[in-house]
Amino acid sequence: MKKINSLLLLYIFLFAACSSTDDQDSNLIEVGTYYADFEGLNLKEQATTLSDYIELDKYYLLEFWGVWCPYCTAEMDKLKEIRAAFDENQLGIIGVSIPNKNSADTVLTETKKYVTDHNLNWRHIMDLFRTSQREYGYERIPTFMLIGPDGKILENKISRESLKETLKKYIK
Repeated sequence: MKKINSLLLLYIFLFAACSSTDDQDSNLIEVGTYYADFEGLNLKEQATTLSDYIELDKYYLLEFWGVWCPYCTAEMDKLKEIRAAFDENQLGIIGVSIPNKNSADTVLTETKKYVTDHNLNWRHIMDLFRTSQREYGYERIPTFMLIGPDGKILENKISRESLKETLKKYIK
C-alpha cells in the first residue's frame, strides 16, 4: 500500500506543471510588451540567450515544453506540420525545454536525444533553471506564444487547437 501511495504522489508531482488544459495562466507576460530575454543552453551545451535567436522583421513561435511531459511531446508532429507550412524567412520556431523538478541533471541529454531522434529542426534552448517561466509567467506546459517582427508579444497563450489558424492570422 505504501508503494502505491508513493507512486501516486510521484505521478501527481511529476505532472503538476504538465497539463492538457488550456486554462489561462494568471501571470503571463502581457500582450504588447517586448519579449523577455533569458539565458539557457543550446543543443551543443553552449550558453545562449533568446535574443541570440531573435531577428527582427520575423515572427517567432515560442514553445515552452519538457521532454518528460507527454502532452508536450504529443505536440511535436503538429509543430513539424507548422514548420513545413510556413516559410522559415517569415516564422521561426524556438523550443524552450525546461526540466521537471526531478530531472534538471538529465534534461540536457534527454532533450538532445529527443530532438535528434524526432528530427525537430528548429532552434532549442534548454532552460535548466526555469528562468523563462519566471520571465513569461506560464504555469503549465506546453505553452505557445507568438513574438511579432517588432519584438513584441502578439499572443501569450495560443491553444493547441488554434495554433495554425492563429499563425495564419498574422503570417500571410
